Amino acid sequence: MRRQVWTAWVAVAIAVLALSLIGFRSAAPSPGAPSIGQDDQLTKVVWNVLRGVPALSGNDTLKVNVKNAVVKLEGVVERSIEKEAAEKAVASVPGVATVINLIEVHSTASTGNISQKVRERMLQEGVEVQP
Repeated sequence: MRRQVWTAWVAVAIAVLALSLIGFRSAAPSPGAPSIGQDDQLTKVVWNVLRGVPALSGNDTLKVNVKNAVVKLEGVVERSIEKEAAEKAVASVPGVATVINLIEVHSTASTGNISQKVRERMLQEGVEVQP
């Protein structure tokens, strides 16, 4: 877990450095000026940060949409900690005003199988189990 947090912070540091090198000042649109270019830059930085989160490696369902510095995350993960990691990593990106996290958690673990294993263990321990 510590390695995941450390890696996420390294990704954020890289994003901050990249933003400073390209002269990115703010993701908030200036009055009357289109923010399309800024949103595109912010999208790239957000993707780079998400790629640096170990809990999300190999996930090809994630989608990122940025409009006026508001980042919308969509996709599917197996655990809630992965959803939280994505949101925290994106929220830490400079220029992100808001994160809308629509990532769904769909566990592949079979709850029936887990329940059966717990039941068997309880019987082995001599605990009376209701049918």
